Amino acid sequence: ITNAQLAEYRDARLNSVAPQTVKHEINLVRRVLKLAIDEWGLILPNGVPHVRSPRLPRGRSRRLQEGEEAQLSGLLPPIVKKIFCLAIETAMRRSELLAMHIDHVDWDRRLLHVPVTKNGVSRVIPLSNRALVILKGLSADAHLFSVAPDTVTHAFGRACRLAEIKDLRFHDLRHEAISRLFEQGRSVPEVASISGHSDYRMLARYTHLQP
Repeated sequence: ITNAQLAEYRDARLNSVAPQTVKHEINLVRRVLKLAIDEWGLILPNGVPHVRSPRLPRGRSRRLQEGEEAQLSGLLPPIVKKIFCLAIETAMRRSELLAMHIDHVDWDRRLLHVPVTKNGVSRVIPLSNRALVILKGLSADAHLFSVAPDTVTHAFGRACRLAEIKDLRFHDLRHEAISRLFEQGRSVPEVASISGHSDYRMLARYTHLQP
């Protein structure tokens, strides 16, 4: 595997997936080859191939503007409204919110255990008063939300259209929540432990503080 072959793979993949995905895949190939050389006795005459990483686009900076949270709350179906509010209170991803189980909540210590995450590393989130009220108001079913991911996305998009709110996605609520945590005075390690970011540079891409 040569530099040219890896570069050709990079350029071909950029036609079908995002630059961040291509960057992860290139790094994975390099890690596997390095492991094979270091521990399995593989011999590569030119060593581990190296290519430039794809240029990543600027992260989105959309946050909720004044009045938008109240507008959306009034237009969302009740169950999606609860998911919407929890997303802002916890900085959790949509998939993590929908996977919540009643056994994940430590009511006494006001903590939520998130065992299944995007990066495969579980984490524990402190629950605000508002988050606790929402969770206590849910049914006692084992899975707190029996809602399909597309249902949440479609309901959120419809509410945005009705409110004439432009360029806002459900995932932007994670940006909003992380930015609010910093505005509350929390440190970088504290916010990273809540959001689940192991790379502080990626955390910075999610942070857009109001002046």
